[in-house]
Amino acid sequence: MVGPNDDLEHTLSLLDRHEFWALPVCEEDGRYLGFIVKTDILARYRRQLIQESEA
Repeated sequence: MVGPNDDLEHTLSLLDRHEFWALPVCEEDGRYLGFIVKTDILARYRRQLIQESEA
């Protein structure tokens, strides 16, 4: 489980360490917000790399 403000590197690390493809995203009080999948994180990194290379 990760929080909405958790670092993407930390989240990706958890996914890799436990060989998961998705993790639930919850508030500190345990309220479920949704889930994040590994492909979401990798797509975000890809967009960031493209933006940086175009700058």
